[in-house]
Parts: sequence; structure tokens; C-alpha cells
Amino acid sequence: MKRSIQLILIALIISFAGSFFSDDGKWISFINFLFFISILLLMLGGTLIVLKGGMFDGMFYSFRRLYRRTSKLENYVSEQTGELQNAPKNSLKGLSINPIIISGAALFFFSLIAAYM
Repeated sequence: MKRSIQLILIALIISFAGSFFSDDGKWISFINFLFFISILLLMLGGTLIVLKGGMFDGMFYSFRRLYRRTSKLENYVSEQTGELQNAPKNSLKGLSINPIIISGAALFFFSLIAAYM
């Protein structure tokens, strides 16, 4: 919850700064900047959910196998050690995605409500 509030405050500050330097009406610019930031947060959170879920692990594994079979250096290393060298996996297990999604959704609904005021 603390991380979500921090992200919301950062987005509000960025939106205020962006609307301060724009030539349009301040309120409309603020809402537009806030909407764009909320959409970016939601897209980032959705992308991280897909990557964290392991949807592309099979494809990455296939590319690693293809690289191992076509790489001369990998063949040399596997001949010398007698085992195949596994590439380290990029792990997103410790990353908390919920604050990104919650703050993006809260900012989205706030900008949606503020647009009709």
C-alpha cells in the first residue's frame, strides 16, 4: 500500500509539472498527463504479469538451445567440461507488481472521473 501511494504521488507531481509547462488549459493538461501516466503504469504492470507468469519461457528455452547448437564457443566449452552450460534465467519472482497495477488503476479512474467534472 505504501508503494502504491508513492507511485500515485510521483505521478501527480509529474502531471502537475507537465501541465504547468503546457500552453493549454491547466486542468485539461493535468488530466491528460495523469491519464497517460496511468495508462503507462497499467501497460507496464500487464507486461510484467505476462513475463512473471512464464508465458515466454518455452520460447526463450528454444532460443537458448538453438544458440547452444550453433555457437562454436559453446561447443568448445561443453566438450572441455563434459556438460552443457545453462544460461542464467532472468527471475522476476521478487518483484511486486500489485502496487504498479493498483496505482495505475487508481490514477486511471481518478482521471476518468476528473475529465467529466
